[in-house]
Amino acid sequence: MSDATRSGRGRGNVTIEEYIQMMDRWPDSWMGFPEDLRIGREITAVFLPFVEYMIAQGLSRRTIRRHVDNLWALGGELIRAVNFDQSLRERPARTLVEDSIDSTGGPLLGSAFSEQEQNPFDATCRKLHRFFSSCNHA
Repeated sequence: MSDATRSGRGRGNVTIEEYIQMMDRWPDSWMGFPEDLRIGREITAVFLPFVEYMIAQGLSRRTIRRHVDNLWALGGELIRAVNFDQSLRERPARTLVEDSIDSTGGPLLGSAFSEQEQNPFDATCRKLHRFFSSCNHA
């Protein structure tokens, strides 16, 4: 992938393959324990239709990338939650995601993130919440 494509400055059509390659690495980046890989892969699979939807909506590469980066942060927060509360491991990934977001945003990001990063993260979580709500009523 070129630097222009990676940074969101590239021209042309956005393809899901670009994001699949990136998202395939997420479970490894989130993993604290080997059992995190399974739920990490399931969470990534839950996010994929949302990424496809954004592409179909014709959003710019930069906008999609911003939301995708925030999905990565959300997945990391979900893995952190699962490691804190082992009973969450038994829940379906879609339920974990849906229960962590609502019309006001998502979970508070860990201390590695700034308050300025929380607002765009919450915007992505609200958009994901609207997407799930529209899918559930379609």
